[in-house]
Amino acid sequence: MADAEIPLMGHNANGLSDEAVRQTMHYKVSAIQSLFGGRFSQEELQTLLISFEEDLFETSSFLLRSEPGVIREKLEREQQSWTIVGQLRQLKRDHRRVTIAANGTIHAEVRQFACQPCDQPWWKRVPANKQVSKCPVCRQKFEALPRDKEWGIGVFSCPGCNSQFHGWIQMGHYSTCNRCKMHVFPSRILPPNERSNEPRRRQNVHSCECCEAGNGICAHPQARRREGFRVLHPSNVHASSGSTVNTFLPQEDLLNPIEDVYDRISQIPEENEDEED
Repeated sequence: MADAEIPLMGHNANGLSDEAVRQTMHYKVSAIQSLFGGRFSQEELQTLLISFEEDLFETSSFLLRSEPGVIREKLEREQQSWTIVGQLRQLKRDHRRVTIAANGTIHAEVRQFACQPCDQPWWKRVPANKQVSKCPVCRQKFEALPRDKEWGIGVFSCPGCNSQFHGWIQMGHYSTCNRCKMHVFPSRILPPNERSNEPRRRQNVHSCECCEAGNGICAHPQARRREGFRVLHPSNVHASSGSTVNTFLPQEDLLNPIEDVYDRISQIPEENEDEED
């Protein structure tokens, strides 16, 4: 039987490196396997060694003196204990992540996403370090749009007359100030959860770079309906790195697999853009 890598399960009480502990355990397991002609698996022997504080003589003596039923019972009891220990460790890690998230340590951002095949744009609050969302139509995972590609109701501050106004725009395009006629670029795009707090102003005439100069496609809903699509710029398909797999992390403060935890504590429905504004 080929030697398999033995995971570290015990405590490193002697200050040895993980590799040294692994090699020592491998040597002891191999020695007992040679003695008993391969009757026990590496995992079973490792479990027994840990239960006897990794004492090679005590473990071998137990196997020589004990009946098969006694050995099997001890193995099952020890393996069950390790299962419980693993579950407790996982609960501790999950509790810590949830506590950190509940205290607001995990920063969240409202980001825009767009699935071009489904012609479906939407906004969603996501963790700042995992800005990924599923298309509500096809369920494909997408990355958030870059900030300079977002579109919607832009926030404008005219440097010519100091007027503040809002209007449909895509980042990187200007809108003409209705007061002084200066070309003004938006500072940001308002997500839907902020639009509801803004008073609706109908007195200003929509006048963006796309409408005036024909540079690109206007972000206004009516213009996009005329063109026959809603998505101005598509999101990139998310390539999973596997960081959200539920594995043991010795560096618990790295908090890599938080996507599932964040979803459990902060279920916020995805919002389609309001195209009636």
